[in-house]
Amino acid sequence: MPTHEHKKFHGNTLILIASIIAIIISCVNFFSSSSPIRHTGGAELVIITAICLLGLSLVMLNFRHLHKRWERVSVYIVMLILILGSMFAAWLLQSWWLLLMFTVMLLGWLLQLLTK
Repeated sequence: MPTHEHKKFHGNTLILIASIIAIIISCVNFFSSSSPIRHTGGAELVIITAICLLGLSLVMLNFRHLHKRWERVSVYIVMLILILGSMFAAWLLQSWWLLLMFTVMLLGWLLQLLTK
């Protein structure tokens, strides 16, 4: 039976892997000459937010045992805002693979948050 820390590790790992895949997909969309969203501000914004989510998931992975509750809560809130905003941007860009990756990140965020 996995412990709760193990479940938190899975949620954070899910966010980490999905953000790496989202960075790759958004870079391909941004630089590909056949992509309808190449060199657009929305695609650039999704690249930046995916990189920020990668950094925040690494922070949460390395500092799982933060002693102050406000530190964890603030990181969780920032991650949620970035994930939901990126999901909306991926929907507007009609990049369904990106939308899928950000949905996976949201599921990982929920798993991270709901397991104590």
